[in-house]
Amino acid sequence: KERDVDYLSSIEVLVIDHADIISMQNWSFLTTVVDHLNRLPSKQHGTNVMRIRPLYLDGHARFYRQSIILSSYLTPEINNLFNRNCLNYKGKMKLACEYKGVLQKVLLPVRQIYERFDADSIIQADDARLEYFTQKIFPKIKDSVQG
Repeated sequence: KERDVDYLSSIEVLVIDHADIISMQNWSFLTTVVDHLNRLPSKQHGTNVMRIRPLYLDGHARFYRQSIILSSYLTPEINNLFNRNCLNYKGKMKLACEYKGVLQKVLLPVRQIYERFDADSIIQADDARLEYFTQKIFPKIKDSVQG
C-alpha cells in the first residue's frame, strides 16, 4: 500500500521530545517518519509552485531544517538519528547536563554487602538468584525491621 507522506515535505522545525521514552516503544516508527521528512511531494495538491523556495525544489530542505532532540540520556539509536538525519548546514551541537549526584549528602554511612550465590547454569541463574534472596537475604531484612 502506497502511503501519502507529502505533508512531511515542508517541515522546517523538528522537535523530538522524550526520545529516551520513544526508544523504549516503537523506535522504527520514528525513524521511518524522520526518513520521509523534506522529500519532494509526489503530487501537486493545488499548490502554487511559484511560492515554493528553490531550496525545497532542489532537495536541500533537510539541510535547512532545525532539528531538536530532547532526551534524559543518550542511546546509540538517538546518536544514530542525530548523526544521520540532523544535517543543518550551520552545523550541529550536543548539550549534556552534568548532575552532581547525591551521595555526598548521605549522612549515615551505608554499608554495602556483596554476596555470591551458586547456579548450575546461566539459564537457571535468575531462579537461583530469587531463591537465594528469599531464603537467605529477605529473612535477615525482615528480622532487622521487626526488631
